[in-house]
Amino acid sequence: MFRPTILKKNIPVYPPLTQTNTKPVLDIYKEQCFEKLDPEGWRRALLKFKSPTEIKTGDVIRVVYNTRAIPPFMGQIIGISRGGVEASVVLRNNITKLGVEMRIKIFSPLISRIDIVKKPLKRKPGRKHYFIKGTKLDVKDLEADLKKSRRKNKSF
Repeated sequence: MFRPTILKKNIPVYPPLTQTNTKPVLDIYKEQCFEKLDPEGWRRALLKFKSPTEIKTGDVIRVVYNTRAIPPFMGQIIGISRGGVEASVVLRNNITKLGVEMRIKIFSPLISRIDIVKKPLKRKPGRKHYFIKGTKLDVKDLEADLKKSRRKNKSF
């Protein structure tokens, strides 16, 4: 007949680990990417809510690149995607009566600066303005309008 032996086993009890105040790894990685791509912080200020330099849909901006191979592009913002380092804007302009749209990554190292040319007097409803395509609300040739307004202001 088999008889189990009764032995007392000592189970070691360890003290609880002290909790360290570290951030999640993904947050640390995002901060490193922001520091690398935007050391001055002006790109983040463009996307930050309630910032004086915040861009919104309906604003007209000009994107200037580092290289002369890519010409500056001016357009009205019809959509903003605020996805951290992958943030982008969709710009629309009519060049020689042809609608042109361009998606621009805000944190691209090819961009040297982004200028806010004009803010609308009255905002259109909605966060994405894709509904303006092909209607009377569609953007005009922004470069030509800017030149006209400069000439008009010089005459006064």
